Amino acid sequence: MDINISSKAGEKLIDTVTKAVGTLANHCFELDAKKIKRIGEAEAEVEKNKIIKIAEAKASESEILNRADKRVLLEQYDKQINIENTVSLAYEELSNGTVSDEPVDSDWTRRFLSIAQDTSREYMQRLLAKILAGEVRKPHTFSLRTLNFVHNLT
Repeated sequence: MDINISSKAGEKLIDTVTKAVGTLANHCFELDAKKIKRIGEAEAEVEKNKIIKIAEAKASESEILNRADKRVLLEQYDKQINIENTVSLAYEELSNGTVSDEPVDSDWTRRFLSIAQDTSREYMQRLLAKILAGEVRKPHTFSLRTLNFVHNLT
């Protein structure tokens, strides 16, 4: 017989029955009541532990996601700084001289920016800036293959 004595109604029912049945039965019912109460408390404790574990796991996941967000933001920040440094150096290179009216190929520009974003060493940024300035002055001066070669330089 499973009676939830953790509820007020369950407690009252057990009290009512034990009072009506007598001393011997009262002793038996009280033992059963104690057993039921222990089982109920144990089940409640198990549920509580499950809830705590779920909450801890979610908190851990949240912390991991927060750290990942920070890492990605810092990574994007560094990439943007690398691009801006390289473009700024290219602007200095272009400050004296003429440039072509012909636009630079968009695929070339995308590949260039992809390389520039991952280049943090100043001497490599200067090299990339000279290449960008040369391409802006006269498009098709530097091929995609040249960009790949420069990208692989250490």
